Amino acid sequence: MHFAAICPKAYSGEIMTARKGILSRWGATSIDQHSSALDCGHYIGMFRNEDSKELIGFSEYYLYRDLEDGYGASYIQQHVNLRTIGRVETMAHIRTIYLTPSYRRRFGDYVSLYAYTAQDAIIHGIEQTTLSTHLHDTELQRLYVRMGGTRIATFNQPQLLDGITVYVLHLADLLSQPVARRCMRKVGPSR
Repeated sequence: MHFAAICPKAYSGEIMTARKGILSRWGATSIDQHSSALDCGHYIGMFRNEDSKELIGFSEYYLYRDLEDGYGASYIQQHVNLRTIGRVETMAHIRTIYLTPSYRRRFGDYVSLYAYTAQDAIIHGIEQTTLSTHLHDTELQRLYVRMGGTRIATFNQPQLLDGITVYVLHLADLLSQPVARRCMRKVGPSR
C-alpha cells in the first residue's frame, strides 16, 4: 500500500460517492448537503502501490482552527464542550475514513489509514482528533477503542434516523499502539 496527500478536486467524484454511501447507511436525510469535499479539509489517499492512481481508500479531516468559528462551527460542540478536552489550535476532526468494498474487511488497512492520517495531522500541529460514527456501528467503535480512543458523547442529530457516538483520540497514543506500529511496519513509509 502507498499513502499520499491528495487534492480533493482530483478525486471529487470518489469522495462524493463515498460520503453519500456513508450518509445513506446512517439514514441521513440531507445527503447532498454533506457529501462534497471540504474546502478546508486535508486528504490522505490510499493506493495499491506508488505508481497507482486508483484510489482504494482515503481519509478526510479538518482542523478546528481552520473553521470560521473554531469549535462553534462543529456539530459536536453543540453536545460536548470541546474546550474542556483540548485547545482549538491542536484539535482536528476526522470526518471520513473510507475503503472500497473489497478492502473493508481488512482491519490492518483501516488502522494503517488512521495511522498515516494521524502522522499527517501531527505535521500540522494536531495532538487530538474527534471521530464519530453511527450509534449502532459497534465494530467501528471497538476499533476506536482499540486504537486508544475514548467515548465522549452519544446524541441524536435531527437529520439522522439514529444516534451518533463521538470519540476523542490522542494521536501519540494511536501511533504508540502495537497494532498501529505493526500495520505501519507492514506497509512501509510513504510520502
